[in-house]
Amino acid sequence: MPMAARETSRRPHMGQARPQMLLALDTSTPVTVLALADADPTGRLLASLSIAAPGKLEEGLLPLLEQLLELAGKDRRAIRTLAVGLGPGGYTSLRVGIATVKGLAVGLGASLVGIGSLRALARGVGSPHVTSAVFTDARRGEIYGAAYQVGVAHSTEIVAPVHGRLADVVAHVRARVASAPCIAVGDALSAYPELATLLAPSMRVAPPVMATPRPEALVLEAWSSIERGDLAPLDGLEPHYVKPSDAKLPLKPLRTTLAGID
Repeated sequence: MPMAARETSRRPHMGQARPQMLLALDTSTPVTVLALADADPTGRLLASLSIAAPGKLEEGLLPLLEQLLELAGKDRRAIRTLAVGLGPGGYTSLRVGIATVKGLAVGLGASLVGIGSLRALARGVGSPHVTSAVFTDARRGEIYGAAYQVGVAHSTEIVAPVHGRLADVVAHVRARVASAPCIAVGDALSAYPELATLLAPSMRVAPPVMATPRPEALVLEAWSSIERGDLAPLDGLEPHYVKPSDAKLPLKPLRTTLAGID
């Protein structure tokens, strides 16, 4: 009887609220990042995973989620909000990440929010009064670029995400951040070492470990979007590709491609 009484005391009472959680996921870079946090504005990180080259994302994301939940000792049914990086980044990886989150939202009855992947990268290294210039590899000698002023709670977009040749994108970002204190971050810096020679004197380079989205930054960006009321409908969450697909050109030009920007 005493043993039975102790076992019963561990069970939640009928109607007891299960602690709620936020799951943030980004598949825009070669490193897949997952973060599990308390679903409140404090965003306390419960567990995270950063996996380089996990193989086929179609097969690997859900097992990674189970691994994440096991690390945190949590039940997936407590996930009430799902946040996903919208890119820009790899076409297939972005589609898989977003489709997975949509499926989880349907199964769990959770709300959805999209995160700008370059904005999350900026938040991972930024500090108040310092601009973060983000450069990520778009393959074939091309890159994505953007810049943000990161604040304590929110970040301000200074240069919207663009795509183009290395020198063109760097020049575009440099012209808009001017001589402001700036830190450059992103995997393009290691993919194209010559990029560092194109940076402005006011730009210092972040350590390579910061070249992929940091779990804490994903969570903070998710809450920033939630506080702005940017929850997305299931059919409204789409990747931010920036450049046209190699497989099929769009019917209308994408104005965020650098060649189409004045």
